[in-house]
Amino acid sequence: MRRAPLHLLLAATLSAPLAARAEEDPQAPVGTEIEAVEAPPAPAPAPPPAEPVPLAAQVVTTDGLQVALQPEGAGDTNAEGIPAEATIVLTSEHALTDLRIRLVDEAGKLVPSDDRATIGKGTRYELRPQGGLVTGTRYRLLVDGNSSSHPSSVDGTTFAGRSFSFRTAGEKPAPPPPPAKAPRKAKRR
Repeated sequence: MRRAPLHLLLAATLSAPLAARAEEDPQAPVGTEIEAVEAPPAPAPAPPPAEPVPLAAQVVTTDGLQVALQPEGAGDTNAEGIPAEATIVLTSEHALTDLRIRLVDEAGKLVPSDDRATIGKGTRYELRPQGGLVTGTRYRLLVDGNSSSHPSSVDGTTFAGRSFSFRTAGEKPAPPPPPAKAPRKAKRR
């Protein structure tokens, strides 16, 4: 099989679109100007939903104690003294299909957890932090959409996100000591 020289391939590649363009409208007179038409304006973005996602949040301890969490911005929102070994349970009467729930510590780091969601006539979401929580630490529970920025229900209703906060019981552990410096090697002379 014989190959065409590179300069012929380039010339054919570059001239093909020009030849096709000239054949588009053979009736158009040469030198005709084409009038530019403005595209219609883009639709305005939809306003964010006004109603917050209807979720009740509570912390369930290993001994069965249940502590309700209030949404941030709803008065006294900070639950204090939550045991470090607890499960967070969120429930709603709505079947929420686009839902993302994250637990972050006071530094904004995501807390690894084992989660379980049950969706039927309503929604039940359980979040179990892996290895428990750190004592004396403030946590935030963030609720938003998973595939969009807002949670939504199976019937298409969109809700505003929401957040809850709480602090675990006990004293904050002391930070770990800095790593020991390696001894310096003596210089050879």
